[in-house]
Amino acid sequence: MTSHFWSKLQPAQKRTAFYLSLAFLIPFLLVAAAFIVQGVHPFGERMILTVDLYHQYAPFVAELRQKIFSGESLFYSWNIGLGINFWAVFANYAASPLNILILLFPLKYLSDGIALITCIRAGLTGLFFALLLRDIDNRREDLFLCFFSSFYALCGWVLAYFWNIMWFDAVMLLPLIILGLRRLMRDRKPMLYCLSLFLCIWSNYYAGYFICLFLVLYLPVCFLTVFQRASLKAAWSSFWRFAVYSALAGGLTAALIYPTWLTLQNSSATNNTFPTDYALTQNLFDFLGRFFVTSYPNIRDGMANVYCGVVIFLFVPLYFLCTRIRLREKIGNGLILIFMYFSFSSRILDYIWHGFHFPNQIPYRQAFLMSFVLVIMAYKVIRNLKSYSTTEITITVAAVLAYLVLYEKFGEGKEEIYEIFLTAVFVIAYGMVFNMILRGSKSLHTQKTLFVGIMAAELTVACLVTIGLVSRDESFTGWDFYGKNSGEVSSFVDKEAESGAGGIFFRTEMYPAYISNEPTLYNVKGMSVFSSTADQRLVSFMRSLGFHNNGINGVRNFGMTKVTSTLLGVRYFIDLSDNSPMPSGFAEVSDTGDLKVVENEDALSVGYMVSSDALSYEPQNLNNPFKTTNTYLQSLGTNAVYEPEELTAGALVNASFSSGSAENGYFFNVSADDVKTEIHFVPNARTAGSHLYLYVQSDKPAVVSVTATDPDTSETVSTQQETRAGQIIDIGTYDPSSSPDVKLSWDSASAGTVTVLCYSINDQAYEQMTAALGKSQLTVTSYDSTHLNGTVNAESDGLLLLTIPFDSGWTAEVDGQDVPIQSVGNALMALSLTKGEHVISLAYIPEGFGKGLAVSLASLTVLLLLAGIPFGREMHRRMKKGKELLAAREDETRRMPDDLLSMHSAQADRVQTAVRRTDAPDEPEADKVPEISQYE
Repeated sequence: MTSHFWSKLQPAQKRTAFYLSLAFLIPFLLVAAAFIVQGVHPFGERMILTVDLYHQYAPFVAELRQKIFSGESLFYSWNIGLGINFWAVFANYAASPLNILILLFPLKYLSDGIALITCIRAGLTGLFFALLLRDIDNRREDLFLCFFSSFYALCGWVLAYFWNIMWFDAVMLLPLIILGLRRLMRDRKPMLYCLSLFLCIWSNYYAGYFICLFLVLYLPVCFLTVFQRASLKAAWSSFWRFAVYSALAGGLTAALIYPTWLTLQNSSATNNTFPTDYALTQNLFDFLGRFFVTSYPNIRDGMANVYCGVVIFLFVPLYFLCTRIRLREKIGNGLILIFMYFSFSSRILDYIWHGFHFPNQIPYRQAFLMSFVLVIMAYKVIRNLKSYSTTEITITVAAVLAYLVLYEKFGEGKEEIYEIFLTAVFVIAYGMVFNMILRGSKSLHTQKTLFVGIMAAELTVACLVTIGLVSRDESFTGWDFYGKNSGEVSSFVDKEAESGAGGIFFRTEMYPAYISNEPTLYNVKGMSVFSSTADQRLVSFMRSLGFHNNGINGVRNFGMTKVTSTLLGVRYFIDLSDNSPMPSGFAEVSDTGDLKVVENEDALSVGYMVSSDALSYEPQNLNNPFKTTNTYLQSLGTNAVYEPEELTAGALVNASFSSGSAENGYFFNVSADDVKTEIHFVPNARTAGSHLYLYVQSDKPAVVSVTATDPDTSETVSTQQETRAGQIIDIGTYDPSSSPDVKLSWDSASAGTVTVLCYSINDQAYEQMTAALGKSQLTVTSYDSTHLNGTVNAESDGLLLLTIPFDSGWTAEVDGQDVPIQSVGNALMALSLTKGEHVISLAYIPEGFGKGLAVSLASLTVLLLLAGIPFGREMHRRMKKGKELLAAREDETRRMPDDLLSMHSAQADRVQTAVRRTDAPDEPEADKVPEISQYE
């Protein structure tokens, strides 16, 4: 079938297909080769899931996958953070249409699918940029088209952030959007522009925001390059179309973007204030070092990743020297480059570019825009290379080499000597080829072979080395753990739901908790969350209960205690490694195969009756989660369960005991920075057998070791656990006869004060808590991803506390009547109920979805009308013209004598026969491009 199709193509079509395919294959294969070199599965035992791809993007794509397979709504997920608006998560992380390819891969091979899609994205980036360059260059096609497209497809942004699958689509679609903009202006055909911009914003609104800002900047330059003679009429026609179709593209995404925007109002992404500092944060001399081949991939901090080829770097000054490029175009592109540089240097512009927010790591996320402009400029140079003199080329090469020498001596950036050396090698190689071309000392074939060979070598080195640096410094982790035992986990959870032992709705947490959104990966209802769309109020609430958190958008199960797991309805804890530090004090579940599972039989339902006083509770005293939890319990109408315990200070290294008490904590002064530090102490609990917990306030988390001696065998037993910031630390059951010693250690501590709190659970108070809160629980009768139904028998008037994050998208009915949903602790939901039995129904639609959908439908209607009206007019014109021609022929036929009519018919037959016998025409001369036109 394919060979038959290929044989029918004209030579010009075959030529186009060949070069466009090559533009796709070069970046696709180079990225794939880099993954293979790094031992990415199935070519090794590693995977590309690193940084946030490991913790966020891949788990959310897995959630999308299971929702599609199960037919669930995309509006909500119970698997993330006690329950979350998944529509906003989808918009932020997983809306790329390419993610649909994940359906082809089993969950265990999720990382393999993501790696393949990453290669495809790189290939499509090269293909789309080649389509743009082809349009700019009057449809010329050759190897330069393919390799210059690859320099953009493998620019510094891509090589550093290839793992960022949620923003990559914007890089990929930008050339297609600009191609559509050119057609909108030149041909008055707006559909490619509108639909590609819509797709970009839909794939990720945040990266789409970068594109929208850039379009406003690039619009005048694009206009000046499209029209040889700029006129007011052409400008008006272009600009109003740009405004209308840009608005329609945005309007089409409103059903997704507007509800997401409302959700973000309660997240950390909107809590920064506008900066007033006008100082520049970097200098131009060091910034130019970011164009070195294999420049270090800055992911956590540092200057922008703007590398896009040494040949591009060489061509920038030549671009402004070229007499064949119009001055107005040079001015336009020059101003954009200057503005982009100041966008990297100015805190104010950086704040605006990042959506009026300072990013948390991953700096200068819009850097690919500078690479985009630079490659287009350089492509103009290669097409005018014959216009330069040997002197101009030599001076440019010498200037760049001089800069490399000066950078090695005076540069303060991160670029190392091997980067400078490699860059110098390629500068010299390119300089030699340029001079060869200008002198004509070798054949055209030799010139092309050497030029293309050097570009191929540079792309290969840049790709393999830079991705290798990401793998080394950010860790391509082991393939086997991700999704390990997913089938067994699903079987266990389904079996427990069917048995009804813990009800049909229960929560589960996974261990070891290496992955921030692990419940999502395993499709279990959990409390862990790490998402930019997470409600910051919920994070603050969970932090006050002693869970590890980042203070803004992430909470993990480190710090779970018997108390908090009961309050939040976390019933099961599944250990994938059989030796993970899990909350203690629970019974192990038998007959679970390869899984180790413990069960909290006291876990409460997702809803239970509490005192109405809970409405006035607000989280506070975040530096003592035990005291905060006690206050919270008292607001619910039950007793405090945590009691302070005394500590006796022991041996100290680089620290001294200051003061303290059981109630307020014990204070230790750390003397020196970045020095190994140890703090030993002995707990002196009131009651033997009580469960002890620590909370350590320090700049860096400590390693906690507990050493005890068995009184019967005199055998010493030690346990050790690494802790996380902000978490309660479980140190087990207190046995004074074992002479326990607790050690906090830091390999490199920060000078300052370390505060240690030690509390125990009062078992009697805990039992009273479970009894009081367990009397009137919600019995869940049915639920899905956007509904929860159940019954409750309230023994008295009060609140039905729902351990579901407060979200305006929820609506509630009690006994068939609408009731308002109230907030507890600015985090959880509650319904006011009277004494007696009640039927509870909850339903969820993201806030603002209805309005957003209305805007999207209206935009689609307008777009169809705008597309249909010209089409209808053209069809009407053609039909009218056809009728007129038919009427004229009929009138001519009526007037024609019979003998002339016969002659006319015979002549028509002869013409048709001749046409059938005529061979296909030769290839048009316009498609035969002389070889010398490679350079001019």
